[in-house]
Amino acid sequence: MTSSEDVITLNVGGTMYTTTRSTLSKETDTLLANIATGSLLDDERVNVVTMPDGTLFVDRDGPLFAYILHFLRTDKLSLPEQFRELARLKDEADFYRLERFSALLSASSSISPRPRTANGYTTPGAETGTSVCFSFHWDTNAPFRRRFLSG
Repeated sequence: MTSSEDVITLNVGGTMYTTTRSTLSKETDTLLANIATGSLLDDERVNVVTMPDGTLFVDRDGPLFAYILHFLRTDKLSLPEQFRELARLKDEADFYRLERFSALLSASSSISPRPRTANGYTTPGAETGTSVCFSFHWDTNAPFRRRFLSG
């Protein structure tokens, strides 16, 4: 039986998660295992902030953390069809040092990652090497000023 001391609440990028320390410790030598055991390394302490209510804040992608937590709970990689955030999820797995999860993401052949730019977002036309140009213009005949996107 799990005691209340084993329950831990994480705020990951503004999304709240409640789990157990044993779940976070399933993969050893990871940031999450260190969070669960309270044995953060000096360089890890800058990434985890203990809030006044005891919640641990991690400034990372909150919605993507759900897939990481699901993996730790089930030991399965389970992603929705047409999942388009594979590269970002792999970045999260690497941040938490979840090597097995990261390897499963890399080996996943049913998902084709989209090309990314330096800021992590896809660029229209990047898949085919074509470029797309957009321009804005003002509609000065409208009763109020409107901006239109044309491309």
